Amino acid sequence: MESSKSQFVAFNSSGEKKYNIDYIINYLSSKENKIFVRELCNIIKEGNVDLIQKCFIVLGKEHLTFLLQKALTIQNEGGIKKSNSNYEDDNTNKTTGGILLKLIKTDGGLNKQELKEIFRTDYTLKNQKKKILKNLGKMLI
Repeated sequence: MESSKSQFVAFNSSGEKKYNIDYIINYLSSKENKIFVRELCNIIKEGNVDLIQKCFIVLGKEHLTFLLQKALTIQNEGGIKKSNSNYEDDNTNKTTGGILLKLIKTDGGLNKQELKEIFRTDYTLKNQKKKILKNLGKMLI
């Protein structure tokens, strides 16, 4: 079942991008496990393949597909506004990957240890970045 990327999305009469959810779910469910994550990331344009791979390992294909379907539906209905925007008038939305990761954290049914296992690298990198910026700030004073 080869597919062109144009079948994954369509544009409504207002020009808004809408995911063809049923097509995407059917397309992904036909993929072997080793190809599933790569194709999922390609469809939603998620660059952090390693993080999605960890989610796949912990959640399994069926549960990750269910959460993806929810994320695509949310995105089709207008998305979720970013909560950490630096500007009051910034009306940007989370990416589809961001919505998927939020659902994994909140609706994935994972305990703290499983969440830590998935997102440990992200937290470690954020902490390292904070330390570097803090030290850089001290050097500039």
